Amino acid sequence: MKVWIFLKEHVNESLYACNRILKESKNDNIQVKFVAISDFDILKVQRASKNNKILINHTMTDLPDIIIPRTGNTQALYIMQYLCYQGVKILNSPDSIQNADDKFITLQILYQNRIAIPKTTFLRNFDYINKMSENDFPLVLKKTVGFQGKSTWLCNSKEELIRQVQTLVSTGNHNLIIQELMGLSFGKDIRVLVIGEKVIGSMLRIAQNGQFQANYALGAKVEAINISEGLQKTALKAVRLLNLDMAGVDFLFDKDNKYKICEVNPYPGFEGFEKATGINVAQEILKFIQKRVEVVNLSK
Repeated sequence: MKVWIFLKEHVNESLYACNRILKESKNDNIQVKFVAISDFDILKVQRASKNNKILINHTMTDLPDIIIPRTGNTQALYIMQYLCYQGVKILNSPDSIQNADDKFITLQILYQNRIAIPKTTFLRNFDYINKMSENDFPLVLKKTVGFQGKSTWLCNSKEELIRQVQTLVSTGNHNLIIQELMGLSFGKDIRVLVIGEKVIGSMLRIAQNGQFQANYALGAKVEAINISEGLQKTALKAVRLLNLDMAGVDFLFDKDNKYKICEVNPYPGFEGFEKATGINVAQEILKFIQKRVEVVNLSK
């Protein structure tokens, strides 16, 4: 089986998830190749070809059986959509990635299907902020696209929110949302990992040194946690609604054990998850894609 790990740029080959998948692939005799956006030459709009090749770095290259994307920017989506039309299977389709990448779109889909989410507002202009009262604070400001907690800010006052929004808008970031702060979940959340309509496991992430974001990439402590069957079903429903094959589903919690999904990550990192749970996530990913490719081959 030939697998491409699709990256924004080759420097990302050093990322933990990429190295783990590569290492596990050698145990299963799977051919893994790192491919970045810059590797692709001209893509022409055309019907599916029977030669199963594509031009990469000026060389005609065999197409893979399946792609594991680790990026989803606009250029990456163009390329993945093109490869889909050429018959290549992708772990999370371009359409599903597009929906899951955008937090506001994700939350709308979940809410319309009766999944609890934090109260969320898309910021169109400063008029809305000016009408807010101090009772609306603290709250959370986020870019609609962003991961690892690097696009999230805690705002304790209207003045702080205005300053942060002005800074973001001045640097070209216009798609912003604000969310309610779920008090008991300050600096804590639950990550549930789903692969192929199966909950692989879950972990509690706890921010350190009074930080607000509970991301492992930002230094959060992680530990395995058992979650209820109800929470597992909610995570599976969210992933199914977004048509994802694999995702990290993040839950916030408040008093009375009320859980709300704040994000669904279509290409979750799993260094912290493997550390906390002892689960071999890379192996689970490869097992899933092997089954998927086998099913496709049998149907031909």
